[in-house]
Amino acid sequence: MYESFYLNKCLQHLQEKLRWGISKSWTNKEFEKLSEQIFDASRIYISVVTLKRLFGRAKTYKKEYNPQLETKNALALFLGYTNWDDFKIKNNPATILEGKTNFSNTPSLPSGHTVGIAAPADPEPIRRRLSMPAFLFLSSALPYVRRCCRVQEVPVTLQSRGLL
Repeated sequence: MYESFYLNKCLQHLQEKLRWGISKSWTNKEFEKLSEQIFDASRIYISVVTLKRLFGRAKTYKKEYNPQLETKNALALFLGYTNWDDFKIKNNPATILEGKTNFSNTPSLPSGHTVGIAAPADPEPIRRRLSMPAFLFLSSALPYVRRCCRVQEVPVTLQSRGLL
């Protein structure tokens, strides 16, 4: 997965933990308080301006702001993770689908319905085109779908779908 995916996930977790409402409504005081709380939890200082950049409240020179690793480590520590890598591992959709998440609330299809999956005859070209976490997510989701639904697989080629 791309770094921006995990960063957005982290910012969602932050907002949920803080319960201050959506970040668009935060004032400078909230960002100052958040900076202090992160420092207390991680001993790493993140400036108010950096926090505002993360939440899209301050201009950045790039379209997608990607802070330094130390900033991401501080956010992860504040959320209770060991570091940024630990956050990414525990929030990787493939890791979640490997049984570390409770699917009891997942809606199921009414009986008699079929899920159609377009399964390529050779998955190798797809693996080369996708990032490894995305490929792992897709390949780990398939066994779950097979277990909970009646599956009808339809072999396709990437050429027939215009993907190669």
